[in-house]
Amino acid sequence: MPTGKASALLGGTTLLDRAAATVRAAGLEPVVSTRADAVLPRVDVPVWPEPHPSGPPHPLHGIAAALASAGEPIVVLPVDLPFLPPPALAALAAGPGDAVLASAGRPAALVARLDPTLAPMLREAGTSGAPALATLVALGAVLLDLVEAAPGAPPHALLNVNDEVALAEAETLLVRG
Repeated sequence: MPTGKASALLGGTTLLDRAAATVRAAGLEPVVSTRADAVLPRVDVPVWPEPHPSGPPHPLHGIAAALASAGEPIVVLPVDLPFLPPPALAALAAGPGDAVLASAGRPAALVARLDPTLAPMLREAGTSGAPALATLVALGAVLLDLVEAAPGAPPHALLNVNDEVALAEAETLLVRG
């Protein structure tokens, strides 16, 4: 996506605005954690730029920066999951500890509730290029299945919009309702 995922339009709304609306609908306060050099669309939520870590960009760097900034547990939602139902986020937020959203017993997406004590370990794992979901599970995050977290979630709830093909699929799904 030439303008970046956050700026991609789905049904006339940016993926970033859709993610912020999902977070609000879950009863949570949205915040954007991103690389300091990222180009974002205009957004009405706080933006927490992550310090530039050594090495290539990694999603765990942004999560570690958000955890350090928040100083309390956070719920993570990437901008590229425009159909995730708000009850899934609310269920994660209500949980007693670190958890990752799952599907059929396997980590499904980088949607999680995490404690700030994980920040240094996530930063280190990101710098070493470790797989994000495997790292979270290895650090003790339990799996919360989407079916349990959001009964009745649509089959495309975890559609990941990472490229133009997936964006076109998402547009089709949105039109179909």
